Amino acid sequence: MATKGWLVFQKSAADVVITYRLLPQRSGLSIIKESTASNPDVKIIAITVLAYNAFDAAEELGANATFEKPIQI
Repeated sequence: MATKGWLVFQKSAADVVITYRLLPQRSGLSIIKESTASNPDVKIIAITVLAYNAFDAAEELGANATFEKPIQI
């Protein structure tokens, strides 16, 4: 299912994608995989509350940075 954000990404040359790991309509991991397949130079930031292996999976799919929610600044 195409989300509004994904449709915008496909039409523009985004430099950065920020995605949450668990989304209502699709997985953040699928967004990472499809984003890097469409644009290998895009930088990906993944956010999750599930720190165990979610970071590894996101990074294997091309995430450049991962943050556990809540983000500590």
